[in-house]
Amino acid sequence: PSSPWLHHATWVLMIAYAALGCLLLTLFTAKCCAYPRQLAAELQDPGSLGAGVSTGAMAMALVAEVCHMLWPQAPLLARTVWYAGLAIHLLLQVNFTWWRWRQWRRAAWATVSPAYFVVYVGICLFAINSKGFVHREAAAAALALGVASLLWTMPLVLYRLAAKTRLTEAALPAVAILMAPSPIAAAGWLTLVEASSPLRMPGAAALYALTLINAVIVITCYMKRMYFGVPPRPNWASYTFPTVIAAVATI
Repeated sequence: PSSPWLHHATWVLMIAYAALGCLLLTLFTAKCCAYPRQLAAELQDPGSLGAGVSTGAMAMALVAEVCHMLWPQAPLLARTVWYAGLAIHLLLQVNFTWWRWRQWRRAAWATVSPAYFVVYVGICLFAINSKGFVHREAAAAALALGVASLLWTMPLVLYRLAAKTRLTEAALPAVAILMAPSPIAAAGWLTLVEASSPLRMPGAAALYALTLINAVIVITCYMKRMYFGVPPRPNWASYTFPTVIAAVATI
């Protein structure tokens, strides 16, 4: 059994991070309300949407999970936050698809970037943070949509990176996102698929194998250029989350 101090420390950290997440979401919402024109411009840009607005919607799933853990006797609160975040994320997917379709004739492959994974496959995060307070059918639908999106976004983005124009130096760290979608889908798969199901481990293994392939692509194709040909940039921190989620999927 774990020691009492470790248990209490875990709860303190959980509450602190939940409070910080709520504060950041509040500030982000206030910014969107105060600067609607900037928000409209970001919603038309593939990079900005993937990096900002969409991740804010996914953060609501994490907040809902923490609400459920802190107040299990009030599942309606966590469920409301979860469904609100899912609805916002779906609306952002529709908006993202609409603008990419309109911009395709003018910019074509220049609009394709690893940010596609954040918008389309990121919905799997709602499946990961759903146990115990959300209808299983809704979580399974989110997972199915995310996995289906992974199957078409992965070859699309890889073809763009391999055969079309190179990304700008400032956008190169975004390639690290390649390591994130497969482990997120695998984590959602392991969360919802029962241990007795014969599809549980083969499905997770296939998704994790895709993670390893993408990791090799990122390391061999871009790490040398980033660390030896490009000056250090703050956006190198984009390697943090994909690496961590890949480790979580491995565990």
